[in-house]
Amino acid sequence: MTYVIWSFEHNRWWGPNHCGYVDELSQAGSYTEGEAGHIVTGSVLLDEVAVPIPMAIAFGPPKHHPYGGDHRGAMQSKCFVNKMEARW
Repeated sequence: MTYVIWSFEHNRWWGPNHCGYVDELSQAGSYTEGEAGHIVTGSVLLDEVAVPIPMAIAFGPPKHHPYGGDHRGAMQSKCFVNKMEARW
């Protein structure tokens, strides 16, 4: 599966090749599961989430962090959005 990365800090999508942020999903970078996992678990503030591209197309960016907004606390798991966790 391929993912896009949503940044709650910047309120924008990650750009291609880990470069910058973009407003439009069509301009966002796409990342493999491994790349997305590295990005979201390496975030100092834990404020990025990986969103499957089909979900991003269907629903747009997530409005709430999948962990109830407690995205700045210590989290052990990856920040991947799936249809069970997402709250749009």
